[in-house]
Amino acid sequence: MYCCKYSQEKAKICSLDFTGSQDDLSIDGMDISQLSLDDVSSENHQVGGRKQHGDLFTHHVDEYSFNESDTADHQEFVQPPLFEESDNSDDESEDQLLSSDISGDCQSDFVPSSSTSSKSVIICLNWIEEYCSKRGDCMPHKDEIRLPNGLTKRDIYHQYLTETSDTMEPTIGQSTFYQLWRDFFNHVRISKSGQFSKCQKCVVLRKKMDEAKTKTRKEKIKKAMIEHNNRQMFERQLYYKKRTASKRNKTKYLSVILDGMDQNKTNIPNFTGDKAKGINDLDLLKTHVTGVLLHGQQESLTFVDICEHKHDSNMTINVLLKTLAHVSKGHTKPLPPILFLQADNCWRENKNKYVMALLEMLVGKKIFHEVHLSYLLVGHTHEDIDQLFSQIGPKLKAKSAETIPQLLSLLPNGEVLYGLYDFKSWMTPHISNVTGHTKPHHFRFSMNEKKKVVLAVRGLRNHEWKELPRGFWQYSATGTPVYPRGKPALLQPNFENINLERLVDRVKDWALLFSDEHHEEWWRLYLTELIKVRDDSHKRRQYMNRNITWSLPKLKPYVPDHVVESDEEDTIGPAIAPQLQKKLDEELQVPQVHIAGKRSTSGT
Repeated sequence: MYCCKYSQEKAKICSLDFTGSQDDLSIDGMDISQLSLDDVSSENHQVGGRKQHGDLFTHHVDEYSFNESDTADHQEFVQPPLFEESDNSDDESEDQLLSSDISGDCQSDFVPSSSTSSKSVIICLNWIEEYCSKRGDCMPHKDEIRLPNGLTKRDIYHQYLTETSDTMEPTIGQSTFYQLWRDFFNHVRISKSGQFSKCQKCVVLRKKMDEAKTKTRKEKIKKAMIEHNNRQMFERQLYYKKRTASKRNKTKYLSVILDGMDQNKTNIPNFTGDKAKGINDLDLLKTHVTGVLLHGQQESLTFVDICEHKHDSNMTINVLLKTLAHVSKGHTKPLPPILFLQADNCWRENKNKYVMALLEMLVGKKIFHEVHLSYLLVGHTHEDIDQLFSQIGPKLKAKSAETIPQLLSLLPNGEVLYGLYDFKSWMTPHISNVTGHTKPHHFRFSMNEKKKVVLAVRGLRNHEWKELPRGFWQYSATGTPVYPRGKPALLQPNFENINLERLVDRVKDWALLFSDEHHEEWWRLYLTELIKVRDDSHKRRQYMNRNITWSLPKLKPYVPDHVVESDEEDTIGPAIAPQLQKKLDEELQVPQVHIAGKRSTSGT
């Protein structure tokens, strides 16, 4: 999804045929000789390698003119700096290994004619587009971007004035700014209330802002809100840099984001058109979709289950290994040496010792040289994976998904999750006692010169990396980590929460609604099979072994020639004012992770 209609116009230029020398390519006075495909079609708004096109806008930017009297007097307005950092053009940010691969991720040098009016409008459009893409959350249920609550368009305008004036660029007036917003960013909303979970700090600050009676108090709270939003945007920028690095050099970097779809829109059977009176949502077969985006490969994967397994770390690890098997072309090719994994903060599924221990093992077994596991701030985690989910709802409104095969046909690279392993039981006897691991937002597992895996953590991007004395695994008497032997047992499916007999009855009631008479027969056979799987141990074993693949020993080691040494230290200092309330100050504390040593008795 493009962040605005303006991006569509930039993308349209890429499709035109040009003649003449490369040095003098222009359209309507716009010099485009230096533009690349990355410049004119921002990668921040792609979903699974496919761009979403809407109607191209008809306004030409030169139609937006303004009078000098319209320009707001902004000399008296002092905005807190975005970050306490050195010039961004020289920022090595996450690590120097990325610097050559990520420059220009969110910027565009799309320059119009020399008209001051047109140039001001173009600069403003680019600024708003970057602001919304970095600070906004993509909604999973529709094509909409939501900015953090507590902001106003006037606040955003004043921040635009401050940042643009700092770079000595011409600015536009407030009324023109609002007009551009209405014309090109009408799908961007400032959050007020809604059905999705919000950042607790944002909610508290908004409440304090509403309760504030004095101007001084309101200004202090607003400053705290801006600084908090800047921090979450700073974390989001790092994610954008990682995914761009993987796109520009996919032999070195593998960037993956995974998440579960939290809507009930994929429950089946799904009938298009008006909802029949006899259909109760509680009677439908509940399905769950886990989505994966592979940025360098520009692919999206979806995995479907019927909730016969818990959605916990076992699910996450199984999906991750299936994803790695897919990237390695069925275990035939080595993976890139550096993995960037972005996940949600949910401790049950992602932020737990099992997922982290698995990543450490992948480095220990030399499948990767280095793994980075990152989490955005709680309440600010909607990202491009949610854009993938937002496409599913409209498809289900337009087309029926009356059976699982029909549902899979509407999902990108959809497959049913079978053959899941019980990694938790397999790993538990060999993992050390761990505390504090839910606090950091960044984990790095890397192989040092002594061929040992080093675990480092940091709270936020601008914190120093802290290397821990040991990893998640127990150690033998010789000081080597003890990994579990063999392979995990298969996960037992649990159908207690699926009323299969009621579904059998309901299918008879839905018979007239099916668009194909074979769909009723499909349901009859499918439910009969599930009842046998539930009640018969032999059938259950067959069900558990369906599409089974033990991927871990089949994944090939990385190619050492592709490894790039990195210096991961950020040069950007903290941007947090000391007067922030206690809850905000917690974000500045460096989390402490403690792992108690324990000698294994099951191996050497």
